[in-house]
Amino acid sequence: MDDILPNVLAQRSSDNTNGCSTVCCNYPGQLRAIWLDLVPNLLTSVCFVICTCPGFSWSSTQLLPGYSAPGVHHFVELLGHTEDALAETLNHIYFVSAHIISEKPQGRWNVTEERFMSLCYAGHLPGFTMSYNHHGLVFSVNIIMAKTLAAGKTPRHFLTRALLASENFVQAQQVLRDAGCGSGDGASINMTFLNQEGDRLFHNAEVGPACGGAKESPLNILTASPHEHMFHANKYLRLQVPQHDGNIVSSSDRRQAAFMKLPEPRSKRDMEIILGDQSDKEFSIFRESGDNDYVKTVAVDPLSVLILWVFASLKQELHILDSSV
Repeated sequence: MDDILPNVLAQRSSDNTNGCSTVCCNYPGQLRAIWLDLVPNLLTSVCFVICTCPGFSWSSTQLLPGYSAPGVHHFVELLGHTEDALAETLNHIYFVSAHIISEKPQGRWNVTEERFMSLCYAGHLPGFTMSYNHHGLVFSVNIIMAKTLAAGKTPRHFLTRALLASENFVQAQQVLRDAGCGSGDGASINMTFLNQEGDRLFHNAEVGPACGGAKESPLNILTASPHEHMFHANKYLRLQVPQHDGNIVSSSDRRQAAFMKLPEPRSKRDMEIILGDQSDKEFSIFRESGDNDYVKTVAVDPLSVLILWVFASLKQELHILDSSV
């Protein structure tokens, strides 16, 4: 699951580019969302939308609020994510919907109740791809391959699993810093809290391995305020940590370059264009380069205040999950 063992044994791990791309679009417009109690069937109910546009009435044939025709922008707040993985995992991913109640506080963070949904690979812990919880935390994960990893530290899979219980941004930072131990490897976490007071804020947290005797994870956080956006792939952009010099960095650079050539993301339509971009034929944002491509985009996730779409390919939409959380 991780590269810690081959790294500490001074062996080279796989150079496959199974990374992900994330876009945060923070342009407040006509829409806002209320985070309600999780309903039993999360595969038919993900986001509850309130449209503040006067005279709006819902129609199953009507474009979603926030959808932009060419040249028309209805600004929205979105977190978009492509989940790229080895081709063998295509159609072998699933959603875990969990409500866990404990009589006594459990774990380091003394959690008594968890309610979340997470996209999972078989055999992996929830929280390592794209997820949300009943506190309104929405997040996605980009793996980052640091050059030197740390043995005896907390694997990133465990940190993102613990993140599923976070109630606010302060708690999320505490989980990622993991004071007293620290992360064994690298990751990028993109998140927002739907229930926070004030303006919507999106955060990208770059997490590094706690090497050289460090007792907590190096952490660098960038915040996208209203009328801002950000893009992140599988490379450190701010945290000064040596990185694995392989295809995953080259792929990240190429995806970043492709993103910079596209229109700024301010609408659902803009997000669709970015997440579906295949202008770079070798390292595209949406990986679907035929049967011989060893990495594919197995899910597209504008998991946000609006709606969750999941695609197995640009031509096959697996689920449209709308309504309420």
